[in-house]
Amino acid sequence: MIFDRSGYKLHNTILLSVFILLLLYFESLFVNDIDEVVWQNSLFAGSHSFFQSELSVVISGLLILFAGLLIRQVNVNHSSVKTREHLLILLWIIQTGCFQMFHSVTEVHFATIFILLSYNHLFNIDVKRNDNNYSIIFFSSVYLGVAAIFYSLSTYLLIPHIIAVYRFKSVSFRDWIILITGFLIPFYFALFVSFFLNGDWFYPVQQTVNNIIPHFPLEKADLSVPQYVFCLFIVILIVIQQLYVRSMRLNQKTVSFDLSFFRLLIFSIAIFLLFSPNSQPMLQIIFIPTTVLLGRLFANIKKNMIANLLFITIILIAIACAFV
Repeated sequence: MIFDRSGYKLHNTILLSVFILLLLYFESLFVNDIDEVVWQNSLFAGSHSFFQSELSVVISGLLILFAGLLIRQVNVNHSSVKTREHLLILLWIIQTGCFQMFHSVTEVHFATIFILLSYNHLFNIDVKRNDNNYSIIFFSSVYLGVAAIFYSLSTYLLIPHIIAVYRFKSVSFRDWIILITGFLIPFYFALFVSFFLNGDWFYPVQQTVNNIIPHFPLEKADLSVPQYVFCLFIVILIVIQQLYVRSMRLNQKTVSFDLSFFRLLIFSIAIFLLFSPNSQPMLQIIFIPTTVLLGRLFANIKKNMIANLLFITIILIAIACAFV
C-alpha cells in the first residue's frame, strides 16, 4: 500500500500529514484572503472575531491534525484491526482539508475534538465492572455535552451515544440518570457563566433550543460540483466497506466499535440534510465515522495495486475540491 512505510513511525505519518495539509491549505495560507467564518450555531457566537485570518488558518490546521491523531488513537485503543492504521490520519486530513469552509476556525473544530474524546471514553465500558462503567458513562456524556456547547447540532448525537451504550451493556435506570446528568453538566456551568457575563441565566438553553429547531423549507447544501463528487465517492466507498464487513472476522467489541461509528454516520447525515443549507459544518462530524470506516476498507484490501489506485483517486478528487 502506498505510504505503508510511514505507518511504522508515527512521526513520519505526522510529517506526511503536515505536507498534505499545506498542499490543501495552500490558497488559504499564501494566495487568497480567507473570509472569517461566523459562528452561528454555537453558544460562543461572535468568538470568531478573536481570530485574524492568518491565525485562524493556522489554528484550524493544528486542530485538524490533532483530531486525526485522536481518531488513530481511538482505533489503537479499542479496535482489534491494526492494519494500515496510519492511513486514518491521512484519510481524515484529506477529507476535511479539501473543504475551504474548514480552513478557518469554526465551532465544529472544537466540537469534533470533544466528540472523539467522548467515544474514546465510551469504548472503555466493561460489562464485568458496573461500578467503573458509571464513571465512564458520565464522563463520555460530559464530553458530548461540551461538544454541544460548541456546536448545538451535536445535541442530536446524544441519540447514537445512548444506542452505543446499549450496545456495550445492559442499561439500567441509574445509567440513564448518570448519562443525562453528564450531558447537562456543561450547560449547568454555562448558565452561571452566562449570568456573570451578560446577566442572562437562560441564554445557553434558549440559544441551544433555537439552534436545534430546523427551519423550513429546506434547501440543498451550497457545495461546489467537485465537493459533491467527492462526497458521492466517499458514500460509494462506505457502501463497499459495509459489504466487506460481512466477510470480516472481528471480535465482538470491534463489531460494536464499527456499529457505533456507522450509527454516528447515519445520524450525522440526517442532521446535515435536516438543517441544510446552514448545516455545512456538520460535514466535519460526518467525516469522523467515514474516516474510521474507510480505514477499515483499506485494511481489508489485499491487493496493493487496488489500494494504491483507490487512495490516489481520493487525493486527486480532494485536490480538485480544494482548488476549484
